[in-house]
Amino acid sequence: MARRGQISIHLHGAIELLVGAALVVLPFLFGFEAAAIAFSAALGALVIGLALTASEPGGRGSIPLAAHAAYDWGLGVGLIAAGFAFGLLEGAGPMLFFVIAGAIELLLLTRTRYTPARA
Repeated sequence: MARRGQISIHLHGAIELLVGAALVVLPFLFGFEAAAIAFSAALGALVIGLALTASEPGGRGSIPLAAHAAYDWGLGVGLIAAGFAFGLLEGAGPMLFFVIAGAIELLLLTRTRYTPARA
């Protein structure tokens, strides 16, 4: 799977690291309910872990780039679905937060070049 975008996999990993950190920290600052905070913190930790696997594609501790792209797609769609679920349970704040986070993840997916860097 070699998608052609403008963002390298290394920059993708850095941006994804920021998204994961935002998922962990921002629900506390926004005053979400406990369920949304727990879900967001757990998913943020997963996103941070996924971002760290992009640091050295093909190296030890990394995953194949095609798998990384598939995980990105799943995270984006899952965040949007969670946004609608939390929207029904907790209101507009968590819904907007998760839908925007999912949209960012999917936008990042479409703009990333999933090929290893050339030496």
